[in-house]
Amino acid sequence: MRYLLAALLLTASTTIAAAPGSDPIDAIMQAAKETRSSGLVILRNGEVLAEWLAEPDGEPIETMSVTKSIVALGVARMLTTGELQSLDLPLAEIFPEWRQGRKAEVTVRHLLNHTSGLQNHPNAGVEIYPSPDVVQLALAAELDHAPGKHFAYNNKATNLIAGLFKPLTGRDMADYIGEELFAPLGIDDWRWMRDQSENPYGMAGLQLHPRDLARIGQLVLEQGSVEDRQVIDAEVLADFVRPGSEFSETAGLLWWLQPAWERFIVDEQSLDELQSAGVESGFLERLAAARGSYPSRDELHAALASALGENWHAEAREQLSSHGLAVSRRETSDEIVGYYGDGYLGQHLVVIPSTGTVGVRMIRHFDGVGPEHSFADFRHRLAELE
Repeated sequence: MRYLLAALLLTASTTIAAAPGSDPIDAIMQAAKETRSSGLVILRNGEVLAEWLAEPDGEPIETMSVTKSIVALGVARMLTTGELQSLDLPLAEIFPEWRQGRKAEVTVRHLLNHTSGLQNHPNAGVEIYPSPDVVQLALAAELDHAPGKHFAYNNKATNLIAGLFKPLTGRDMADYIGEELFAPLGIDDWRWMRDQSENPYGMAGLQLHPRDLARIGQLVLEQGSVEDRQVIDAEVLADFVRPGSEFSETAGLLWWLQPAWERFIVDEQSLDELQSAGVESGFLERLAAARGSYPSRDELHAALASALGENWHAEAREQLSSHGLAVSRRETSDEIVGYYGDGYLGQHLVVIPSTGTVGVRMIRHFDGVGPEHSFADFRHRLAELE
């Protein structure tokens, strides 16, 4: 299978008709519009099945935490070129101030698999965005856990990855990824948000057109190949889209793994766990009204909105963020059918290798938009396409 996107999607178009008889594609398109999407692209073996853009001439869209998955590809490129020798390189070899204590044990891999142990507030608006230098903010942070011993989604650690590129390559992360990944893919209209010290953020901040985000998905589908050029070594890339630690079967290295099925459960077990962690009893009493098993995040979110109110997401974050817990427990299939990156309110990049499918859904305008607009089951719908 060859990479075909270089000649595709070069002209803005509001709609590209889905193939005849492709009712599931039509349903995905309709759901995208109903959830206030700004763009949707679905490819099959590099060919366009569907594309819809609410604003064909619009600026690139903030990818939010999908940025993390693209940062991971930048690290994979450094491994391919030899600019980074190993993911097990101690950060202390780049940042001498980390040569003492437990920080001397933190490696690049720990940053990528969310096991660095670095102190991190889950709301980036509390510490990260106010900081004039997010790399120094991360370097100065204490460790909440021993490296490699605890999984915790970590924006601060991901921003520290941005500080690796210049010492290793002579270029900052945004410039490096722009030249080494985006240029071979034909991506030339992009933005990357930076802090006051000109560090590009690693946790979020990359802005891309939906069609260009699909190009990145196609690169992953093609195992790092662009036409006749191996931009990322296939074996290197494979390490990023398999379980990245012993703590999660569905977390790779800044990529997530798509199980064949999953369900989200609110029951006595999950409520007891929250109670034991010290979550407020009033919140738990209201949450109990959402007891049930839900085959998709969209259905879970609807139940939570009914039980807790339309502002449930903000309230749940306030109640649970300090405990590192979620409102439900999750059960998944052992079978992995794809890989994905996702971001706040439904930025989705999905790759399903068995069917050669790449899907992108993006949303631009956040005013009046809540979790119910995140199109959370987009990736499951793509996995079900024949």
